[in-house]
Amino acid sequence: MANSVMGAIGQITGEAVEVVKEVAGDVIESGMQAAEQGAQTAASSQLTPQQIQQQQQNAQKEQVETQQKLAYTRQWFKNLETEQNKVRAENEQKEKERIHAQVQEQQQKKQMQMQQTAVKENPALAFVGKHEKKGGMGG
Repeated sequence: MANSVMGAIGQITGEAVEVVKEVAGDVIESGMQAAEQGAQTAASSQLTPQQIQQQQQNAQKEQVETQQKLAYTRQWFKNLETEQNKVRAENEQKEKERIHAQVQEQQQKKQMQMQQTAVKENPALAFVGKHEKKGGMGG
């Protein structure tokens, strides 16, 4: 079970890295495009005011889309962290239960050994608590 959980976490982490790379690439590309557009605007004054306005609107739209992707990625990572914490808590609980069971088993073994030692030292204790059933009349 732990292997499957760790495998799932590994797969999710790999997917997360891919999402981050993709978003980072989009952010860099968007920034480069905005810088390029700014350079083109400065270099060529032949653009009409409408074209300049359209370029600015496009840059703003790309920036909004990039922010939305970043917000989605942040939320995805929060969800991943929540799930990882949940799995860790479950694993901790299982480990505590396992240790508790192990301690109980050791205590039972110790108690049995103490009883066996007591019986060896005093064989009469072997019959304490045991009732003899007699069958028949008067017997």
